[in-house]
Amino acid sequence: MSGKSWAVWLAPDVEVSATAASRMMASLRMAQSAAAVRGGNVEVVLAEAPRPDGTRHPTRVPAWAKECLGDSVVSRFSRLEHPLLALRTPGATATVLAAAVEHTDGVHTLCLGHDYEAVDLCGLLGRRLGAAAITAVNEIRGGAGDLRVIRPVHGGRFLAELRVPGDAMLVLTVPRSVAASSRQPAQIADENRCEVETLEVEASLFRSLPDREVLAIEESGSPPELATAERIVAVGRGLGGPEHLGLARQLATALGAEIAGSRPVVDSGWLPADRQVGSSGQTVNPTLYVALGISGAAQHLEGMSGSRCVVAINRDPEAPIFRSARYGIVGDLHAVVPALIAALVEDQGEPT
Repeated sequence: MSGKSWAVWLAPDVEVSATAASRMMASLRMAQSAAAVRGGNVEVVLAEAPRPDGTRHPTRVPAWAKECLGDSVVSRFSRLEHPLLALRTPGATATVLAAAVEHTDGVHTLCLGHDYEAVDLCGLLGRRLGAAAITAVNEIRGGAGDLRVIRPVHGGRFLAELRVPGDAMLVLTVPRSVAASSRQPAQIADENRCEVETLEVEASLFRSLPDREVLAIEESGSPPELATAERIVAVGRGLGGPEHLGLARQLATALGAEIAGSRPVVDSGWLPADRQVGSSGQTVNPTLYVALGISGAAQHLEGMSGSRCVVAINRDPEAPIFRSARYGIVGDLHAVVPALIAALVEDQGEPT
């Protein structure tokens, strides 16, 4: 099968964080794998809104995109511009991307870096394009007339092998770990190695308009870089309530760590959504992950499975979190954590 494998990059509003860059690199690596298995060319499609004054962006590869490309060779770098992309909603973005795919011959695979937005887009694009939509894909393999798509399940404890017809269109989200596992030397891409063009999307190709409208955007300050944090203290419902967050923050300060939480904690409003770790939140891989009152649901374990050392504190000796922990303490965290903080403070106060 020949055709095109797209790595779809959503243009950042201001600058590209290390986390966003690694998601872009992961989508490119998977697009390369898909092209190797299915045949055809690898193309990067940068989706972005026109400039605020309505003018188009220059038809060239942005400097930050060159760094994400590294030493990868792609056959084409395309800039997909449309005013609807300024809405930054899944419906609007999916509408424009679907129209672009229908306007382009031979696209067989779309790869997006895995995050909240990409998961929404994956399902919407799969429905609109009649494609197989699969999230958190680690690998794609060829088979006898079909394809095998590999993704983690049950908190990363197992790998599922999904069989897909060989001629099916695929829409995939790709976790950042794919970029890390196949990292190549960071070099600036030579713009002359690929064609650079602007994709045109006609309004007549739109099947439907987005069903949501952004009424206002509020600045929430700089989001935490949990994905790149070396140390994390995460809290679960076992903490007892938001009034006890001060204790967790004291421990985080003593360790020089970021504070995070499980989905129930975020859903209850104890912490903002950008502090959530799990399959529906952020994926982290710190050197140290301290879990306070977290039982260890599969969705949470999937988000912190890359942690090098997990310390779990929980009343329940049967809590699943202990199976993922290097060190476990069965007890009341409200008694254990103050003792840990005191020991850390005492140790930091001693001369070296």
